[in-house]
Order: sequence, then structure tokens, then C-alpha cells
Amino acid sequence: MGSIKQHGHYLPITSGCCTFREGLDVHALTVREDPQGANLPVDGAPIAVVVNGSLTLDEGTNEFCSCYGGTRIDRDKHKECFEESDEDVYAWNESAGNTGPCTYCECHDFAYGTRKSDTLTISYAQQFANEHEIETVVDRPEAMIGQVDAVILHGCNWDRHVASARPFVEAGVPVLVDKPVAGNERDLRQFERWVENGACITGGSSLRFCDEVRQWRAQPLDVRGEANTVICGCGVDEFNYGIHAYALLHAVLGGGATRVRHISQGPQRRIQVEYPDGRCGILVIGQAKTWLPFYATITTDRSIQQIVVDNSRIYRSLLEATLPYLVGQTKTPPLPSNEWLDPERWALAARESWLNDNRWVDINALSSDAAGYDGSAFAQQYRSSRT
Repeated sequence: MGSIKQHGHYLPITSGCCTFREGLDVHALTVREDPQGANLPVDGAPIAVVVNGSLTLDEGTNEFCSCYGGTRIDRDKHKECFEESDEDVYAWNESAGNTGPCTYCECHDFAYGTRKSDTLTISYAQQFANEHEIETVVDRPEAMIGQVDAVILHGCNWDRHVASARPFVEAGVPVLVDKPVAGNERDLRQFERWVENGACITGGSSLRFCDEVRQWRAQPLDVRGEANTVICGCGVDEFNYGIHAYALLHAVLGGGATRVRHISQGPQRRIQVEYPDGRCGILVIGQAKTWLPFYATITTDRSIQQIVVDNSRIYRSLLEATLPYLVGQTKTPPLPSNEWLDPERWALAARESWLNDNRWVDINALSSDAAGYDGSAFAQQYRSSRT
């Protein structure tokens, strides 16, 4: 027999069947397993739960005990899934269908709820759906198969994009993958194989389709000239946000670059992208003292133009460019299949360069065994910065 602390008082729970007393309203429960196997509240542990009514977790998904033959989860494996703040409250709510895969790592080791600062009776997904008049809410992503025309994969951990996309790709559902598409060459190659086999997949940074570059390209060639040297940059970080600068450079100069090198690191990193015909791109990325907009300075054989991107329009531009392809209005992808992953590869090559004395890195020689950018670590850092 264990107990639950409610507003300073311990109330009994039955740890053998994980059923909470009917009508019980619990705030900020934290638990551990004692030597006798009971599950007791422990102040300062990283898990909190709100329960309203009776709740029974399915076999193999129970964080609180090992009933039904379930296995306790490996906290090291799932450390990014747990908030450290005692004030954060999570909910498992059977009526909301909130007993699916882990919200953050998408495993099926345990049921995971949604953070809320007070008693929670419905999941965040259900609350969001109610506010925006969305009729259907599912308890796991793949349950959408057969109900949607396409899916958007959006999240801070790019290392999960392949696993998240797989059930939809295998079911023939078009997929739009948010930037960065992936943080290592192995995952990029998987997306390429799927596309080569006929899957409808696109995505990446919205800066590839920004209005400012479209307007620049729409000028007569004899007025704007051919771009030969382009400087693009932004602030915040080197990959999650920095990928936008790579994409902006690609929007101006296009594909075909062959090698990349890290030039130097001052207040921000400076990276060179080289084309075989002599064109050159310079990227300035990484954390700055303050937020910096997306920008480009375009030097051509006829002019010099400066672009500062209006952030309020970039996602509309992305959807306008990709939705016709995703919903079958056109068979032509918004980006050539041999170029849509170029920005991520340029970024991987840049990282390889600064880890190896700033040497030139051949983009086509990237190893699928290289570690790349750690999506799990970034997701944990990102979440911590917003608590």
C-alpha cells in the first residue's frame, strides 16, 4: 500500500493495481520505489501528476509500479522526458485518451501527460482542439492515418523525425518535416531513400521560400544580375535556428555546392560554402548578444542588394509552396529531390570542419557514422530555457 500527498495530507493508493480513489484530486505527486516495492511520494523527485477520478494504466506503461508485469522505465534513457521543476504538473487522464506513447520521446514505455500549473482534467491536445474547433483528437500519431491528407512533423528533437515519419511514409501519407529535417547523415539518407522510392516528403526551413528572395529572383536578370557572393546570417544558435541561414543562402545561390569550411569563430561562427564555378556563400551563425533577424547581402555582377526577412510571413510562404505538392494538386515537389536536404548537409559539413582544424569538407563525403548535431540534447536545453 502506498500513499498520495494532497495539500499536506497523505491519502491511500493501491500500488498493486494503480487505481486511484474515485474523485481524488492530487497536486504535484512525486514518487519513488522503496525497498519493499511500495511507491511513496518523495519531495523533489522530477515527476508530478494530476489525477481526477479513477485511472488504470495499461500493462507495461506504468511509471508508478511494476504491476501487470510492467517494467519500470529507465530514467536515464528518458531523462529528457521529465521536468525538473516541482511546480510543473503532468496529467494522466483516461477519459482524455492520454495513455499513448511518451509525448517527448515517442516510446511506448509509459503513459505521459501534459504540463499544467493546476488541476488538469483534459490533455493539452484536447484543450487546444476545443479552443480551435478541431473535431478529432487521437491518442497516438499513427491513429491519424486514414483521417488526414498530410502530416506535419514539428518538434525540437530532430533525432525523432525518422521514427515519427515512418508509419505515415509506410502508409503513403504525405509528410512535411519541420527544420532541421535531421541532424546526421544517416537520417538524411533515410529520407532520401523514401523519396527515391516514391514517398511524398518535403520540408526544411521556410526561408527557402521567403517572399524577399522570390521578389529578388523576379527581377529581370539584366537588372539584378547573377549572384556570385552572398552573405547570410542570423542569431540564436548554430543549427536549430542557424539552419535558416543555410536555407536562405540556398534560396539565393541554389544547389551544387561541393565543399564547406569553418573560417573562424568570433562573436559568431563564420562558414564558407563553395561552388565549383567560383560562387561563394558566407554564413554568420550562432549565439549573439541579442536577437538578430534573418538577413542576406547579395553581390551580383550588376548590383548589391540587402535582404532582411519579415518573420511574420515566412510560414505562410512555406505552406503556399509545399501544400499543393502534399495534397496532390501537383506532382512536382517544391524543391528538387537532389537539393532539398542541402542546407542540413552544409551544416553537418561545417560542424565537421570546426571539429577538424577548419579544414575543407567535401559535402558528398559525409559519413553516416558521424554523430552530427544532438537533437535530444537540444530539446532538453530548449525546454529548460522555457521553464
